[in-house]
Amino acid sequence: GYYPASNPGDATGHQTPLAPHFTLNVMGTYTIPFDNGSELRLTAGVTHKSSYVFEPDNVFKQPAYNLVNGSIEFRATEHYAVELYMRNIGNEVYNVQMNTAAPAYALAGLPRQYGLNFKVTY
Repeated sequence: GYYPASNPGDATGHQTPLAPHFTLNVMGTYTIPFDNGSELRLTAGVTHKSSYVFEPDNVFKQPAYNLVNGSIEFRATEHYAVELYMRNIGNEVYNVQMNTAAPAYALAGLPRQYGLNFKVTY
């Protein structure tokens, strides 16, 4: 293809920017009910992205990576819950943006995160 707005020239044979050839998201939840009506929910998810490039010139390339997320949620009633979560459990290092224009830069993806959510529904 030809990309006149971003990098003039013939980009034939180059990978389309920000378009991995393969992306997979798998997620599952296992619920444990208790006699009093409360429940425990265990959730895990994996995201895989194959390698991709950031610009039509294909100079900067992000290697394939996997992100693993999980949470444990206790639902006291249908209206109240508390959830402990962790994202990017393996603390995978990856870039979400890279640019060859001066000054060249890279923007890293989020590192491992964890937290606590209090949920109220009505």
